[in-house]
Amino acid sequence: MYKGQMILRFDDTNPLNEKMEFQENIIRDLKTLEIVPDRLTFSSDYFAQLQEYMTTMIKNGKCYADNTPGDQMKIERDEGIDSKHRLKTVDENLKIFKDMCNGKITDYCIRAKLNMQDKVKCLRDPVLYRCKPDAVHHRTGTTYKAYPTYDFTCPIVDSIEGVTHALRTVEYRDRNALYDWVQTSLDLRKVVIYDFAKLNLTSTLLSKRKLKWFVEEGHVEGWNDPRFPTVQGIMRRGMTVSALKEFMLEQGPSRNTNLMEWDKIWAINKNVLDPVVPRYTAISKDTACKLIVENGPEPLEARSAPLHQKNESVGTKSVIFARELYIERDDASEIKEGDKVTLMKWGNVNVSKKVAHDDGNFTIYGNIDEADKDFKKTRKITWIAAVPEHTVELALVELDHLINKAKVEDADDVKDLVNKNSRIEYFAYAEASIKGLQKGSFFQFERRGFYLVDSVAFGGKKMTCIFIPDGKSKAMSAVSHAIDAKEQAKGKGGADAGNKKQKEQKVDADGNVVLSKAEAKKQAKKAAKKDGKKSDGPVDIAKLKAEAAERKKQKDQSAAPQQTAAASSVAVKQIVINEMNAKFNQWEAQLVENQGAFLCGHQPSKADHDAVSEIGKNVGPCPMIYPTLFAWFCFMGKFTPKVSATWPEIKVEKPAEEDDLDLFGEDDGDAAAAAAEAKANAEKKKKKVKAAPIAKSLILYEVKPWEADTDLDELAKKILAIEMDGLLWKTQYKKEPIAFGINKLLIGATVEDEKVSTDDLQEKIEAFEDYVQSVDIAAFNKV
Repeated sequence: MYKGQMILRFDDTNPLNEKMEFQENIIRDLKTLEIVPDRLTFSSDYFAQLQEYMTTMIKNGKCYADNTPGDQMKIERDEGIDSKHRLKTVDENLKIFKDMCNGKITDYCIRAKLNMQDKVKCLRDPVLYRCKPDAVHHRTGTTYKAYPTYDFTCPIVDSIEGVTHALRTVEYRDRNALYDWVQTSLDLRKVVIYDFAKLNLTSTLLSKRKLKWFVEEGHVEGWNDPRFPTVQGIMRRGMTVSALKEFMLEQGPSRNTNLMEWDKIWAINKNVLDPVVPRYTAISKDTACKLIVENGPEPLEARSAPLHQKNESVGTKSVIFARELYIERDDASEIKEGDKVTLMKWGNVNVSKKVAHDDGNFTIYGNIDEADKDFKKTRKITWIAAVPEHTVELALVELDHLINKAKVEDADDVKDLVNKNSRIEYFAYAEASIKGLQKGSFFQFERRGFYLVDSVAFGGKKMTCIFIPDGKSKAMSAVSHAIDAKEQAKGKGGADAGNKKQKEQKVDADGNVVLSKAEAKKQAKKAAKKDGKKSDGPVDIAKLKAEAAERKKQKDQSAAPQQTAAASSVAVKQIVINEMNAKFNQWEAQLVENQGAFLCGHQPSKADHDAVSEIGKNVGPCPMIYPTLFAWFCFMGKFTPKVSATWPEIKVEKPAEEDDLDLFGEDDGDAAAAAAEAKANAEKKKKKVKAAPIAKSLILYEVKPWEADTDLDELAKKILAIEMDGLLWKTQYKKEPIAFGINKLLIGATVEDEKVSTDDLQEKIEAFEDYVQSVDIAAFNKV
């Protein structure tokens, strides 16, 4: 659209850190991601020009030479003390810089002459050139003895190469002023900087220095280890290019630093693989149990079967049917004598006998009945023929996070975070037809998950397949995995550790567990969710009729005169629920009618405080039935009781009633004119209330009481600069009612014919989006 160009530039200004290996890997990664830069350049191509530009800076008194020891320089910068070398003359600085470039001086650097008392410490006379006389640059060799820093090189080369927009991560934000200063000092064409935040993932290290430590210490195979967050690493783990692109486009260039879980990206990847990859079957070797089909085919029988039930284009495979089969121990342990189980892609087996062995495995006997097509209530199990010449033994690899902490802090030592059990390998029997897959092929082991062929069988080495996470917190079937699915999706610590000691519970005098308010509310929500969950099984009409009769009976009992006996707890609970539902209906209508985020309109009031308190004592509103109230309740939870207690008592003003004129002409002219004027004023006031912008969202950003002198118009212009269907959620009410309701609450008012665009507003809304996601988005998704 803009006919722009992408420049791939290697900032090779530090010869001690630059290696061809890194550059080659970056080029290969871009090729893997199908990204083709228009130009390939190196900062080292401009070393001669950069020396000339530095000479100009020194001549203009913008820079000075300094040989203050590093430790002392750091102290001076921290305390804002000017270096004594700041007073050097231009000629002295020029001579020193020339000697630096010739290698005659090795203990000096060139610093920018800015402000040593600047609040931003990185702007306190930063170093722009330094000596490295003995270093050998991988491209220029020993030609240069002094090298520019990134802070000096980047703004100059960006301008020279015609860069219009420089995209830089937020950690450089404090240095943007230095970037601009260099270009201004040298009268260069200005470049627009756009800051964006790095994407941080749970239980993941992104620091090249820390990842390098894992490589050097032998904790990983190399930079392409499938546990590494490098492009080559995640591709070897089973990520697809299309899934990675889709995920990144969904994230967008946010300025807020987020810590995301892995579940979303793996879920997108699963959606890419699911429609197109072939299906095979594998049974874990150590836990393989025998199923003897007593009326099974003898000799063996081969049948053709589709590689994908819903995609014929994937092809077909040959399935071997035999009398002796392998099945998973997880399945065998649940089978009982007399059960009917379904062998997937074969038929139902009636189990006649089950024998347990000392090693924990079983042998099961039964008869196949292919005429029986009733599969609704049976256990479905995978199987393969227990015939060595028609199976292949392969290695299955499951990978965990390299570190055992979800969020790494700056003070953490990576040596203390190493997960020493991050790679687990075990063996399995699989269909022989899988041997035709090549390295890098994707496929699915039914009821196990998706896999990638990491290496094919060669010599005495078995085929190795790596398990690909699917983003789910639970395994796809009863077949167990070596690595916890929830920790894969959420990061280490994201799952409930099975070995954690439960909290000690308080018990009252009667032995009943005493729950805190938060725990009681949590349990109530779980109960409400469980009650509203649909059953996946067949509908039991008789049971439903019995439940309906019981409810009617309870209703009749509650309507009857009170007896001396205490009412049942069920009836009392139902009465409370009915009362709350009536209030929920009232509050939902009130929020919608007021077109505001609060019960009394654009300002929080005592009514909001009282409503929140009452809901807190009972089960909260159902988001599917009361989306606006549910969103309001989530938002109100951000206010502390101390703040909400200061909200004033406000009554919703009702529109003035129309003063109907007397149809029979009994009103005199003055009365009629007064009535008409009153009607016009009422309509005017009504329109003004509707058109008045509501600055409700600001309260949601900043937790503080509403001020009496708050200028609603000015605040609304800032809050509502982004259109209604813009930044937060592009949703449809029927598909995502909760997100829709929150979107309406957050930016539900309008400013007619006026749009204000400010970066600060965008940051605030993005920040609030992150807050909402962190608190309640999981609940919205489940709904």
